[in-house]
Amino acid sequence: MAKEMYDVAVVGSGIGGLSTAARLAHSGYKVLLTERFRLLGGRCSTINLNGYLISTGAIGIEKSGPLEQVFTDVGADFPVKRPEPQLGYFVDGKLYQMPPKGGLRWLLHHVARDERDAERVMNAMKRAMTWEEPSMSISCKEWLSQFTQDPNIHGAMQGLIAAVLVINSYEVPAGAFIKFLKTGGYRDFGICSGGNINMIENLANVVRKNGGTVMNNATVKRIKVDNYAANGLVIDRPDGQIEVGAKAVVSNAGPRKTIELVGREHFEKGYLADVDMKIRPGPVVGMFIASDRPLIEHPGAFIPVNTRRICLMFQTTLTCPELAPQGMHYLESFGAFSDSLGPIDLKKEIEMNIQDLRDIIGEKFDKHGKILAAECFHGDWPAFHTWPGYDVTQKTPIENLYNVGDGVKLPGWYSGTPAAAATSAPVVEDIKARHKPGAG
Repeated sequence: MAKEMYDVAVVGSGIGGLSTAARLAHSGYKVLLTERFRLLGGRCSTINLNGYLISTGAIGIEKSGPLEQVFTDVGADFPVKRPEPQLGYFVDGKLYQMPPKGGLRWLLHHVARDERDAERVMNAMKRAMTWEEPSMSISCKEWLSQFTQDPNIHGAMQGLIAAVLVINSYEVPAGAFIKFLKTGGYRDFGICSGGNINMIENLANVVRKNGGTVMNNATVKRIKVDNYAANGLVIDRPDGQIEVGAKAVVSNAGPRKTIELVGREHFEKGYLADVDMKIRPGPVVGMFIASDRPLIEHPGAFIPVNTRRICLMFQTTLTCPELAPQGMHYLESFGAFSDSLGPIDLKKEIEMNIQDLRDIIGEKFDKHGKILAAECFHGDWPAFHTWPGYDVTQKTPIENLYNVGDGVKLPGWYSGTPAAAATSAPVVEDIKARHKPGAG
């Protein structure tokens, strides 16, 4: 079996893995980045479907946050275009543009049956932000219900929460939602020019240009462990199996998959219990609708209120027309599952999403739209590897073995690509403190 030596081996090329690999390579470490698929990027990549460049998951890419900071740190271009206006809501059959400041207050007062309820909710949120956060033991919906029973306010909060945190307001811990708001939320975002694969390749090129290796079509079969310390990988490739030595191993495959790759017998019982208990994948349905004209006249994020399932929509091609064939458009939507823990009826979930699209778009959906694809993120390929507030730590009990990505989110950094990118910073700093670059 062939054997190669690296400072750090990274399993998986999602945002967490790529951010870690690029930062380490930029700092002089010899890095191996493995990806089991042909395309890099995981749930933040791009596939070409009949000329439409559609996302494998992530759409609204946060600007001015942990992800863009990675690109700044390693000197890579961040090709994300900000739509103008950024945020809109669909309430009672009408589209409203969200004001740049005070948007949540505006929304709650707009939908509330009694504006006094909206003000009670806003005052409660202010207290939670400036004084004491609510408990992690109750859901956000339970917490809000102390201040209002207005179904319109609950519907607006459900749309917002599911759009940015994947799961429902009756599932996300109240404390986790407030922590998310305190980090700044998800206020500035855009669409990646030419598709997400462009920013993914920009980070991968940092690894390549700094002497690292980016290995596609490489399935990690085992993370090697000796005396409770990780020291490499065994990898299957089309041309045979190779063994890799490394001072540290970073997994972007999710905590459960990491355990599987090492073997449960190598982990302490308490850590296994934490992963078994805490890790709760967040599933969604993604719909891609092609059309010969925009189905929604809004370029940014579009959050519908009081739907069956859909919580977020983007008429992506209004910002980046190159994502569709000339003269064509596509719309992307995401819908949370009614019960994120399951059981899951995928056919029913897709049907609910389609019915929401018909209700929101109206007759243009059937007259001008055509379903390109329905992407179902669940099981081993979820939208998030675990719910906000249910994360385990980046370090594992195996020395020199780390997790990154949306299964080990930092407190408050709970949403999508910025959450995954943020996990790379403490891991990189710990590796740099423990190991000097220079693979033997």
